[in-house]
Formats: sequence, structure tokens, C-alpha cells
Amino acid sequence: METVKVDPRDLVLAIVAFNADSRVVGRTFLQKLAYFLNEKLKLGVEFEPHYYGPYSESIAMATKSLVALDFLVEAEERLLVVSSDIYEPRRYTYDLTLAGRGVLDGIKQYKPALFKSIESGMREITSKEDCNYECLSLAAKTIHILKSQGKPMKDSELSIAAKDLGWKLGEKELDRAAKFLKDLGLIEVS
Repeated sequence: METVKVDPRDLVLAIVAFNADSRVVGRTFLQKLAYFLNEKLKLGVEFEPHYYGPYSESIAMATKSLVALDFLVEAEERLLVVSSDIYEPRRYTYDLTLAGRGVLDGIKQYKPALFKSIESGMREITSKEDCNYECLSLAAKTIHILKSQGKPMKDSELSIAAKDLGWKLGEKELDRAAKFLKDLGLIEVS
């Protein structure tokens, strides 16, 4: 499949619009939805290893830009810190504004095939039984490692490679990630 260049702002608007209730809860969830759409649809968005798995600065900047332009509303919720695994005790929720919906409608008319594929990809990803930010983060870490190594790997090899990136992927996490990735057709499990 040929890479299709997409403006990260268009992608973020589409993700929010095509998610349940036209809302995305969590920056990590938004990043991982963008990551998996990028993987499935070859959208040409660059991602690099980060705390919770692959991260795209262009997706983060696009989100900030859309909030500044009043196309998205960003609501911040402070969380009670109960674990040292949480780096930022906040959760952000993104909703489309009326202006954002109008911009999205215009873009959909200009690029109907792209937006139909994003909508279909979102349906496929979010319909999976275990589609939450935690599972997406584990699966994104796993596929990122597999792609960077360019070869099949055993669980023990994946765990070591994850540790080198500052990530923890144990047997239970890898089983969960493998099921999700297999269901999406991104890996074969032997």
C-alpha cells in the first residue's frame, strides 16, 4: 500500500469526530488511535518512542493548534495519583466544536476517500473488545518494536527490547497486545 500524506490536523479532527460521541478521552488514547490509523492506512505521520509508546509531535501540535483555533474543546481533569507509573496526573478530553464540525465537513467533501478510510479504520480499531488507552499503548509498543527490529521475535526478546526503550512488557501484557494486533491484522502469532 502506498503512503498517503495526511495533514495531522485533519487526522485529529477525524479521530475525534469518528470516535464514540464525537469525543476522545485522553491524550494517550488520541495518540494511539492516530498511531494505529497511521499503521493501517499508511498515512505518513512520524512517531517515535515515548513514555506510553509511540508518540507523534505533529499529532500533539495539531491538537494544540485545533484547540487554539476553537475547532476542538480541551477539558482538563486532575487525577488522584495512586501509582508512580503515572507521569502526568491529568486527563484531557477533546470534543468537536460547531466550527470544528464545519471544517471537518469541508475537508470530507475535498477528500472523501481518505475520510471514508479513516472512518472505517476507526470503526475497526474501536470495535475491538479491549480497545482502551492501556491496551492500545501495549499494542503500539509491541508493534513499534517488531517493526524496528524487522523480524519475528519471542516474548523474551520483545521484553528485553521494551526494557531498552524504558517500557515494561511482560508475558501478560504481550499476550494482550498480540491478541489486539492479530485481530487488527497487523501481526501473525505463532
